[in-house]
Amino acid sequence: MRQTLLNIKLMELQQQFCQLTNQLALDQQTDKHEQLCHDFRLLADEYLRKEKSLSEKAQTSHSAAACALSAIQESYCQQCDKLLKQAASACLSDEKNAEMMALYAEFALDYAALAMDHARLAALKAIDMQMTIEEKEEVIK
Repeated sequence: MRQTLLNIKLMELQQQFCQLTNQLALDQQTDKHEQLCHDFRLLADEYLRKEKSLSEKAQTSHSAAACALSAIQESYCQQCDKLLKQAASACLSDEKNAEMMALYAEFALDYAALAMDHARLAALKAIDMQMTIEEKEEVIK
């Protein structure tokens, strides 16, 4: 059971990562500013929809830890959204400000990688706990 659920989530994550890298590569190569702005709005809408859906899903979870993680993540997302809007409004059009926004994006990607490490730690702990239960059941037999 544990590997099936984790494998499904890993496939979803891999698919999302591939989509992210492919889309970022295309975004960096585009010369159509209007299309880029349109894509930004679509992604922002999708982000909000996913955030809401995940929050609702976590709230119905039987896990107190999942609910707590959801609350922390919601707060984090709200703060990040606010920070991005502030940074974007401060970085209107000069080259130095564009570089600052690129640095912000770089750190956002670094923290996304850190979040993946955290997810792996949680997965390893879940596998460890399941293996411990299975080992105890074997001893009882």
